[in-house]
Amino acid sequence: MSDYWESRKVDDIFNKNTDDAISKLKKIYRQQGREIQKAITNIYITMLEDGGISTVELYKFNRFKNLLEEINSILKSYGEQEIKVISKGLEQATKDIIGDIAENSNISFTIINEKAIQEIVNTKFKGESFSKRIWKNRDNLGKLIERNLQNIIASGMNKDKAVSEIMDIHNSSFHNADRLVRTETMRCINSGQIETYKARGRTHGYYSYSKDKRTCDKCKKLGEETKANPLPLEDLEPVHHPNCRCTILPAIDLKKYTKSDNIDKSNNFDDLKKYFKDNYNIAFSDNIYELDFKAVKESSIGIDYVIKEFPQAKNVFRGLDVNNSGVMCATYGGVINFNPLYYKDYEQLKESMYQGDTTGFHPKNTGILECGSHEMGHILERALIEKYCNTDNQKIMAWRNCEQAKILVSNACKNAKKLKEGKGLKNKQLIEQISQYAEQDKSECLAEAVADYIANKEDASILSKEIWKLLKEELG
Repeated sequence: MSDYWESRKVDDIFNKNTDDAISKLKKIYRQQGREIQKAITNIYITMLEDGGISTVELYKFNRFKNLLEEINSILKSYGEQEIKVISKGLEQATKDIIGDIAENSNISFTIINEKAIQEIVNTKFKGESFSKRIWKNRDNLGKLIERNLQNIIASGMNKDKAVSEIMDIHNSSFHNADRLVRTETMRCINSGQIETYKARGRTHGYYSYSKDKRTCDKCKKLGEETKANPLPLEDLEPVHHPNCRCTILPAIDLKKYTKSDNIDKSNNFDDLKKYFKDNYNIAFSDNIYELDFKAVKESSIGIDYVIKEFPQAKNVFRGLDVNNSGVMCATYGGVINFNPLYYKDYEQLKESMYQGDTTGFHPKNTGILECGSHEMGHILERALIEKYCNTDNQKIMAWRNCEQAKILVSNACKNAKKLKEGKGLKNKQLIEQISQYAEQDKSECLAEAVADYIANKEDASILSKEIWKLLKEELG
C-alpha cells in the first residue's frame, strides 16, 4: 500500500469509530424491529378477532392509518437516536484525526475549534447533510413498509409470514445506515485532515487510494492524477462516492524553498554535479549516480537553501557522497552522505520521512528536502568550530563533544525564555517543542532547528527561531 503510515493511521481511526457506531446502530435497529413487529402482530390479531385478514378489515376504524402513524412514530423516535449516535461518532472521528496530527506536529489542537468540528460534521455531501439522509432513508422505509403491508394483507398472507417479509424489508434498510456511517466518517476524517494541513501551512494535496480489488476506476484515476499534479486543498473533495476509502495527503511545493532556480533546473545527476561544482567547488561522488535522482535532488535543494543563507558554510562544506549511516549523515570532514538504503527508492523514503513528521519524531512539515537542510545544520556547527577553535585537536574534540552546539543552544534557550511564549519553560521543554530527535543531543537539536525553520519559517518552534537568529549572527 502506498503512503503506508498515513493510511494505517486513518484506518485505525476509521475502524475504531465506525465499529463503535455500527455496533450501537445494530442495537437501535433490533429494538426498532421488535416494536414494528409487535405493531403488525397486534393489527393481525385485531383483524382475526373481527372477521379475518382482508383489506376491508384493515381499513376499518382507521386501523391502517393508526398503524402507519405508530410505525412512523417508531421510525422517528429511533431516527433521533440514530442521529445522536452517528453525530457523536463523526465528532469523535474528526477530533481523533485532528488531535493525532496536532499532537504529533507540535501545533495546538484548539487551532481547529469546536465550532469548526461541528461545521465539518454537518457539511453536506452531494447536497445533503447526514441527518437529512437519515430522515430520507427512514421516510423511504416507512413508505416501503406501507406499500408492502397493503399487498400482503390483500393477499391474505398469514401473520408469521407477513411479519417475516416486513422484517426482511426492515433489516435490509440497515445497510443504508451502515453505508452512511462509513461514508460520512471518511468524509469527516478527510475534512479534518484538510483543515489541519492548512493550519500547518500546507496549501496543496492529493488522493491516496487503496490498492486492492475493491478500488473503483474513478478513485484510482484521481489518485494518480492528483499525486502527479497536486490540487489546492480547498479543491479536494473529502469523498467521491458512498463507501469511498480515499485518504487525502499534503503535498510539498519545492519551488517555495528554492532561492535560485538553477538547482531546480537540474534534470539529471550530471546537471546536479555541475551545479555543486560551479557554485561551491565541492566533490560529487559518482556513487550518487546509483541512487534515485528525484530523492537526491529534493534533499539537495534543502542543502542549497541553507548554504545561500549562510555563506561561511562554503568554507567547510567539502562534498557529497554515500554512506550507510542514518538516512543522511554529515562528517567532520564536511561531507554530506546519502544512505543508499533510503535514497534508492523515492516513495519509500517519502513514507519514512512522512512517518517522522506525523509522529513528532522530526519537526512538523519536514520531509526529504528538510533532510538535506538538517545535515547542513551539522555543517553549520562545523563552521562554528572552525571559527572558534584553533588547533586540529581542539576542533576534533569540539565536534565529538558538540561543544559549539551546546553553547549556541544554551544561549538560544536563554533568549527564548525572555519571550512571552517561552516564559516559565525549561530548556528540555523548549527542545521538546522542536522534535523528539532534537532531544538526542545538542548537535541534533541544532540540526533539527535548522530543518524546522526551513520548513516552517515563522511558524517554527520558538527555540528553532532563536537558534536560527544566532546562526545568522555568527555565520550569515
